[in-house]
Amino acid sequence: MKKDVEELLLGLEISEKSIPKICEILKKIEDKKERDYLDALKKLCTTAEGRDTLSSYDLEWFRKLAAFNAKRGKLTRAYDIVKRVMEIAEKFPENSREKISFRLFYMMISYELNKRTEVIKQAKELLGIEKFVPEDLRATYYNDLGLVASYFEIGEDPVELLEKAMKYPEDFAGSLLAPYNLTEYYYYRGDFEKALNLVTSLKKKAFDYLLSKCAVMELKCFLALSEIEKAENVVKELEKMNSENPERLDMGISLVFLGYYYVSRGDIDKAKEYVRWIDRILEREYTPYLYGESQALKAEILNAQGESFKAIEVMIEAFEILRKEKILSPHVRKYLKSALFRLWDIFKKLVNELRQRDDYTASHTLRVSYFAYSLARHMNYSTTDLFYLIIGGMLHDYGKIKVPLEILNKKGKLDPEELKAIRKHPVYGAEFLEGLKFPDLIRHVVLMHHERIDGKGYPLGLKNGEIPEVAQIVAIADIFDALTTDRPYRKALSKEEAVRYLLSLRGQLVEDHLLNNFAKMAEMIQPRNYRIAFEEIWRETIEDLFEVVE
Repeated sequence: MKKDVEELLLGLEISEKSIPKICEILKKIEDKKERDYLDALKKLCTTAEGRDTLSSYDLEWFRKLAAFNAKRGKLTRAYDIVKRVMEIAEKFPENSREKISFRLFYMMISYELNKRTEVIKQAKELLGIEKFVPEDLRATYYNDLGLVASYFEIGEDPVELLEKAMKYPEDFAGSLLAPYNLTEYYYYRGDFEKALNLVTSLKKKAFDYLLSKCAVMELKCFLALSEIEKAENVVKELEKMNSENPERLDMGISLVFLGYYYVSRGDIDKAKEYVRWIDRILEREYTPYLYGESQALKAEILNAQGESFKAIEVMIEAFEILRKEKILSPHVRKYLKSALFRLWDIFKKLVNELRQRDDYTASHTLRVSYFAYSLARHMNYSTTDLFYLIIGGMLHDYGKIKVPLEILNKKGKLDPEELKAIRKHPVYGAEFLEGLKFPDLIRHVVLMHHERIDGKGYPLGLKNGEIPEVAQIVAIADIFDALTTDRPYRKALSKEEAVRYLLSLRGQLVEDHLLNNFAKMAEMIQPRNYRIAFEEIWRETIEDLFEVVE
């Protein structure tokens, strides 16, 4: 295809102003296919009156025009074309072959761009016209709906739909696409052996775009099964495809898994090279799915570099994005789960260190974390922020490990030097966390939970507007627990007395809306084993993070 024609098809704004430019190029070309593409584009640019004359032939060429863009990675452009044509093609009968074909294409472009609402709407409407689908379109019909049913709830079994498509082996969709989509179905449900066997067989007869998709799936399965040596040949094959055709539709996701391969090999520089390549693709055309997968790869790289806490932070972001897209890869789920349980083991060791030195402080940290979590949940904090708050609450007093025990457990009033020593614990804790590369939100809790909005707190003397809300939440929980627990120098207050005291600190301690919310939440607090309570909220938060709508 001539370069000027291709550029016009890929980049021209769809409006009446475009018509002169299209006509100018139409006069210069003789190739029928090129003329048909440009004629379709010209018709799409005309006024409403002109569009009323659309024929079934026109509709099919609009589909081809959108597909032309999609195959060259211009998914958003393809979607814009299809969306516009759908608005002007309502006059076509629902049971016409061209209308059904076009609607299937619209559903799949929406699927590629993760437009969930539109995908489900189109899928359910298409399921309602099954009896009108022509015989030669049925393989595509069942395959496309089977793929959609694998990720979105449309009331049909994806395996049954894909197997229906495979009953038409003479059709490309039935012989190749449906079996491939079945491999994806098994892969995302963790049956890697089954997916690998199916894709290895399918790859022998695949070609062009599907061949590269099969190669990516093969690599994904080898990585999931930790068969790194077997992945080497597939990697070489994919890298050759990428150099020969860098505009492939699946280019971005192939780069993601090539990156994973090199991380597993310990070649971090090569993995970073692929991350930069993905970033360039996202700059040209952003899709949430590719961004989420690229963040997951970055987390793997960070973890390999020893930045485990930063890796968890990035992986949680990836997890939340991919969860919203309803496409959560097994490697993301597996990594995050293992990372969170490793983190839990680290925290248990830290708490045990505190307990061996000062049992009160260790138990206090768990109770503060529980109270802070309860308040934040009452205020509808996001799952990710709750997760960080639990950690911050649990580690808020970790710096006390550097404070002499005789000061921590002194029964009488502290002298100025002792007071100065104990007030260093937020700085000690924050320095410790910074060395472990904890996220800023957690470090803010540890460093600032003794700051006050009247500026009389420590260690920084911050004022209202300068103290993060999470640190203020932990400050309330910290004081509440201190007041309601027996100490060597005084007896515990009742829950009601503690709340009244906190409310008396309006305008001094934290922002009023936090005190008001805590007072409401405190009514529900009942005495219990807070070690068990802490483990419960930890599990609950992890379950929330992994809650995926199938």
